[in-house]
Amino acid sequence: MNAEQQAKFRASVRPRLLPADGPQLLHFLTALPGLEENDDAIITFLDRPDQTKETLGDSLHTIALGNASERVNDEALRRVFEKKAMTAYLLQFVSSLRLNATQLEQERSRLQVLSTDPSATRGQRDAASVVLKCWNGDRHAFCQPPGEDINEQPASE
Repeated sequence: MNAEQQAKFRASVRPRLLPADGPQLLHFLTALPGLEENDDAIITFLDRPDQTKETLGDSLHTIALGNASERVNDEALRRVFEKKAMTAYLLQFVSSLRLNATQLEQERSRLQVLSTDPSATRGQRDAASVVLKCWNGDRHAFCQPPGEDINEQPASE
């Protein structure tokens, strides 16, 4: 999808509530990595005006479990951090996201901020610190944050 087609598509989509299983539908799009049309569709979905912290978190979880492109991984992470939707639970999946060197450095900077953010929960800070130490951008690297804090909610805005 080129930029003009994306603009037309976005203009044609009428805002409506996301279905409860909307983020799970991303699984099908991440199953075939490398297709620019799929990447564009995922990013368009992430850009919907009715996205909430919860749906963005669910989307990031689905994307992390799939085989999304570096571009999609970076876009999903950026949106989750911008909405302050990152949770200790989601952080256990972040290290499975493959990124290029530039993207990895940006996302690691965001993790660094989260690891010292006084408005974040202790669980979020601790989990961000664990992932920060071991995440190298390799899809097969897996950093396990402390299990006792993974059910904490995101920091308030």
